[in-house]
Amino acid sequence: MSIRNILSLEEAIVVALIHQPNRTATFEDVTSYIRKRNLCNPNTIEKKIKEVKLKLNKSPKSYANLFENVGLEYIRLSDTLASFPMQFYLALEALLNYDEEFYNPDLKELSVGDKSYGDKKTRKIKMNPADIVCILSINKSRKKTIYYLNRKIRLIEEYELNSQEFNFKSLCEYIDPLNNYLTQVAKSAIVNVSFFEPEKKKLLKYNNNAGKTEAITTIQLSDKEQGDLFLQNFTIVKAAYNRRIILQKTTLILQKDMGL
Repeated sequence: MSIRNILSLEEAIVVALIHQPNRTATFEDVTSYIRKRNLCNPNTIEKKIKEVKLKLNKSPKSYANLFENVGLEYIRLSDTLASFPMQFYLALEALLNYDEEFYNPDLKELSVGDKSYGDKKTRKIKMNPADIVCILSINKSRKKTIYYLNRKIRLIEEYELNSQEFNFKSLCEYIDPLNNYLTQVAKSAIVNVSFFEPEKKKLLKYNNNAGKTEAITTIQLSDKEQGDLFLQNFTIVKAAYNRRIILQKTTLILQKDMGL
């Protein structure tokens, strides 16, 4: 998996060197390592490596805190960065821990009837906000249907929320108070941003192959004045979700790459 453009060239060189014996390698080997793993922009790697090589050879102290000059064709990681891999990984781990509620959200208890199996008898179940695909009221009904992804069997289960305790706004706030996944997109619709993409200005399209259901293939945002606000909120929550997923993937890739 590529992490292209995630790292600067200097960071990419450090990652390359920590995998080499004695933290030392030729500039050619460093270039090959970075290019093979797409650690930074492939169009500028060779040019920038040459600039680093020239600068290091002309002024050995120019990268004193990063690299050492050990010959015209070689570059060595400075001893001050001997523990860099672990420091770098721990820093990324700290970022993930800061967003622990996103990666491991609290389960929320709701009183529901199971529409998937025709069982409308109310029972309390705990739901993961990350697995709630959307919550809708169909045909102006006051009843709310929760579409929930069962990841074990990759099917969407339908639950009818029997409680009148919540309107859509308060329901969204109860299940996902930080809007890590859920956001209201209409007077009677809540969606999980990980499952939907904007198709038109006020239309969202379901983006997952698991258990596609006609009722959720597309969801219309409010046509009234609130429509623009709902779309704006969806865009903000979606962007935050994507950033966190990229951060998580990058951390895991670097962990594997560093052998930690």
